[in-house]
Amino acid sequence: MRKLYLSLFVLFISSLSGCRWVDDAISEVTRDATKAQVEESTKGLTQKLSSAVTLADEQSASIAALRKELDDLKKVVKWNDYFREAGEDKFKTEWASLSSDNEGYSIARTTLGPAVVKLNSITPYLDGFKLKLWIAFLVPIQVNGIKGKVSWQESDAEVLKKDKRTYREKEFDSAADFPSGRYKEIEVVLSPASAAGLKTFSVSLQANQILVGLPYAPK
Repeated sequence: MRKLYLSLFVLFISSLSGCRWVDDAISEVTRDATKAQVEESTKGLTQKLSSAVTLADEQSASIAALRKELDDLKKVVKWNDYFREAGEDKFKTEWASLSSDNEGYSIARTTLGPAVVKLNSITPYLDGFKLKLWIAFLVPIQVNGIKGKVSWQESDAEVLKKDKRTYREKEFDSAADFPSGRYKEIEVVLSPASAAGLKTFSVSLQANQILVGLPYAPK
């Protein structure tokens, strides 16, 4: 009986296949099914393309980072070779000589290379004076922190009563960063000291650390 009913149903459908409304319905169902498939396929391809673009961007960024790291490493190696081959004669230390009569500048020689030292101001402070010095390292690396000394010959009788030493030194340090070629101001208090003794004075410098991310390598 089931086979008979199925046969009759198929026969019925077949008899309607020539009807226009049946054909239109079948076409519409087929068209909707095809549209859904196309939209699903398009969505899937779009997601795959987006993932591929994201992966390509990540890989490009990783490659760029690796290239920069390699370039920095090459610069560090070249600077290490440069300092090793330069020897002590090229980087002998030398004091910068300044005068309180003018706000001039002088060059201090350090183990890294030359540095400009400029007297920005000198003002009375307690029983001495406060110096404001501008310092700029003329080397293609950033210096992180410095130590130094200021020396002068004391000649004032009143000051010498407190301390009979004519030759005086005052150590100072600064934790500031000194980018290549840019001035940074530091303050040094000299006490006791006299205006006569500070007519001329000298400054020596020593770098604490250097920044290894070098802007360029020596030739």
